[in-house]
Amino acid sequence: MKVALTIILGLVVVLASVITWQHQRYASARLQYVQDHQTAFYGADTFHALIFFKVADDADIIPMVSDLITTLEARDAGKLIYVGQSAFTDGTTPVSQTQWSGAVLMQFASRTSFDAVGESESFKAALGRFESTYIHGMERPGLLNIMMHQALLALAVMDRFTGGEAAEPLKAVEDEDLGSQVLPLREFEARLRALAPVNDEAVLVFNLSSAGTAEQQAADASYGRKMLTRMARGVHGPLHIGQAVSLDDQSDFENVVLVYYPGANYFADLITSTFFTGIIGDKQLGKNLSMPTVPVLRQVREFQQSGGKST
Repeated sequence: MKVALTIILGLVVVLASVITWQHQRYASARLQYVQDHQTAFYGADTFHALIFFKVADDADIIPMVSDLITTLEARDAGKLIYVGQSAFTDGTTPVSQTQWSGAVLMQFASRTSFDAVGESESFKAALGRFESTYIHGMERPGLLNIMMHQALLALAVMDRFTGGEAAEPLKAVEDEDLGSQVLPLREFEARLRALAPVNDEAVLVFNLSSAGTAEQQAADASYGRKMLTRMARGVHGPLHIGQAVSLDDQSDFENVVLVYYPGANYFADLITSTFFTGIIGDKQLGKNLSMPTVPVLRQVREFQQSGGKST
């Protein structure tokens, strides 16, 4: 009996250690590379807001984002989670046709708290400095977002024991194999690589979508399994999963997923690989918006600490 209890206790200790190790791997990447300040635990009423913004093509986004963040933090109403500069915007809805310059992710104690900020004149004035803005809400389940990285670990283990295909190096696709998609894909690649000098430690892709038809969902599930397994082997993947909350009548998205990749050049290599181009046809959604961004929160903080002088 004592031997059995010892074995069980040992297994529990090992399992707890593995879970903690996996959590720390993603927590470290989140803070160090993505500059994402999301905490694991928060109140049940917590509300997240995704603020998309557009500036003039020749404008520096750092001072303008700094003004917005200063306004939000001065009210002490929300917690800044992430700031990103975008590479491009893609999607099938009117709001996704705007080439957004970037996005801010904020956390509020509740929807009521967010609404109070949204109605303030200072917030409206800060948004008015941009050429255009769009705000979408997200309800982010705490348990789901804690456990998803443990699910990725399970996928990585399964792949290792079934051939390890997801860990194979990416192979670049040839232009002649892309057909009519060659120009859009190479344009996306160029835009991504142009952001590498801004920050090549991480890319966070904002994805807002609706599920689509049953056939689309089945095809997308196939794409999702393959992508998630590769992410699991590379220790990246979703950092935020939530239910979309529309704040106006411009869209009826259902889901929000923010996905981390280890750098703009890596993401460019991924989308121009035979692996990705071989499965992207299975990615089928209803209405959607997709926007890759690189973290710029450190640049914003440096700008603020310098007294509003670009470095």
